[in-house]
Amino acid sequence: MADVTIKDISSLLLENSEGLKKALEEYRKGEIDEEDLSSVVEGIVKVQLSGEGVGEALESQDENHVALRKVLEERGLSAGDLLMGNEETGPKNLHPLYEALLAERLQFDEDAPELRTGSLPSGVRPAPSVVTSARNPVMIGAQLYNASDKVLKLISEGVRAALGVEEGEEAPLVQVVVEKDPEIYQRGSLPAPINVGEITGSELAQVRPVLEREFAWKAISTTQGRRSVLEVLKSLVEGSLDPSSFSLVEPEGQEIRESFEWFFRMSHEGALQSKFCFVDTCAGYFVNRVKRLETPVNFCIQTVDRISDREVGWRLDVFVSTP
Repeated sequence: MADVTIKDISSLLLENSEGLKKALEEYRKGEIDEEDLSSVVEGIVKVQLSGEGVGEALESQDENHVALRKVLEERGLSAGDLLMGNEETGPKNLHPLYEALLAERLQFDEDAPELRTGSLPSGVRPAPSVVTSARNPVMIGAQLYNASDKVLKLISEGVRAALGVEEGEEAPLVQVVVEKDPEIYQRGSLPAPINVGEITGSELAQVRPVLEREFAWKAISTTQGRRSVLEVLKSLVEGSLDPSSFSLVEPEGQEIRESFEWFFRMSHEGALQSKFCFVDTCAGYFVNRVKRLETPVNFCIQTVDRISDREVGWRLDVFVSTP
């Protein structure tokens, strides 16, 4: 099996993958068969596949299954290729390449709640996205940090409640399994952006240079950071275009005509200039490209998450106009 195949399928599974880990666990235990697992995986990646150049597969057949089936058939694969091992010698495990991709994402994001079935691991910070109108990467990173703190506080309150410990009392040093997550940050699902308020200019002025770099890096290197910027980018691009000729639409069911990417090659935290206006630069690039196209133009903006290649940013997809 070629590495690129595992990368392609895994990158699709990493987004909007609610229920994936539970299904894989059930498959390992023999509670569901490969056909059931395939159905779960197909549902997870259907929308993503339509944006990866296989939208033509979505014809008159069952659209809940045909997209992934077409890709797998072309490459001689099945959903079971995500797992490997001999059932006679023990339970199957995730393919090491897929595990490596998950580890690479967690290296930057710390947590991926939509892929977890258990509680937040000890020492790991939550990774929610935020509601923001900020274009300054340091401000966005600070908001991400505040949102993570907010979730941590809610989880701590849940632990105290499970132990019957009041606020201010010292909690015993015991391992506690918390079955109930905060409403705003649930395991097995992609959390909605959290509103923690905007960072003021005076607050920003007090941020030390070392934290400026850390916050800016967090805004662009993490999946939650790039998701947070999406609405800001959409607003900037849409506001710079003639609404009678350019329309921001949802990607579901659309056929991509062409795409424009603006991405950043990640190396290390110090390689990113904290004062670089990447949001405005990206928006300006998108506006410049779509204004050259024949109108009318329907488009959407999504994140670029090629974490294994250290390429992250955003992509503007232009769709085929329907008569």
